[in-house]
Amino acid sequence: MLVVIAVLGIVAGTIGGIFYANQRGSITGRQQTIEASLVQEALEAVKSIVNSNDATSQGWNRIYCPPDVVEPDEGGTCSAAGAKGAPDANPYKVKVVGSVWKFYQGAESITIGTETYIRAVHIENVSRDSSGQIESSYNASNDDPFTQKISVKVTPPSGTPIVSIVSFITRSVKKQTSPSQAPAAQSDWSDGINCTPVVTSFGTEYCSSDGNEDVTITSGSIKIHTQ
Repeated sequence: MLVVIAVLGIVAGTIGGIFYANQRGSITGRQQTIEASLVQEALEAVKSIVNSNDATSQGWNRIYCPPDVVEPDEGGTCSAAGAKGAPDANPYKVKVVGSVWKFYQGAESITIGTETYIRAVHIENVSRDSSGQIESSYNASNDDPFTQKISVKVTPPSGTPIVSIVSFITRSVKKQTSPSQAPAAQSDWSDGINCTPVVTSFGTEYCSSDGNEDVTITSGSIKIHTQ
């Protein structure tokens, strides 16, 4: 009888261990699926914000110059931009406001069923080397104002990290609207003319002023008069 009881105990323990492992694996797999969905949703929301211009500013400005308050007016102004930085620093969140994705300060808690997940979006500046490749460590002297590194991190209810995905967002449309502080693009104006070139932060050049310009300025253009 004792031998039978001992054997039954061993069998029951083995079956219980297998059942627990299967249950735990099922929970972990379900949470990982939810985490991946939350990460993908945030990345798509960021892309939507980047491509959404309005009368106040370009969508790109809201990522390049993130809000400096929890509930901003979405002006996208660089004069009072929030801080960016590596993952675990300066988290942001995406929210739907009036059927439009918007960008706010702080991580967010998302409840699905009885479980709560924490999602944080982090923004970093990007630099490129002389061959145009993204550098692994940011170098301010090689800053690329038309690329931003977006990291989305989701922490599950257990607190055990974590699904974290990195994506690079580029600004393909090089147009400039309000605010004037946002990064812009310009072509070289010097064109080999005998002048003292001024090199901009974007690597392009234009001739310095000699004080003898005769111009008429119209909104969006400069007309040079002949002498």
